[in-house]
Amino acid sequence: MFLCTCKAVRISDAVEAARTGFDSPEYMKQVFGLDDDECCGRCATHIEAFVARVRLELRRADGGRVAVGAMR
Repeated sequence: MFLCTCKAVRISDAVEAARTGFDSPEYMKQVFGLDDDECCGRCATHIEAFVARVRLELRRADGGRVAVGAMR
């Protein structure tokens, strides 16, 4: 499943980035190009909610511990 069809960014790509600590909405927009002229912008409007949900799921999977990257 895709997070951004314009850039062909899969949800799994974004989740993997979050697992490694790169889980801010700004990072996701920059690295995956979600805010450039080639992207329609629909995904960028929902990226904060997506990142919050991924952080919560990762905490649950990790027994409630907060990842280092989540402390920004």
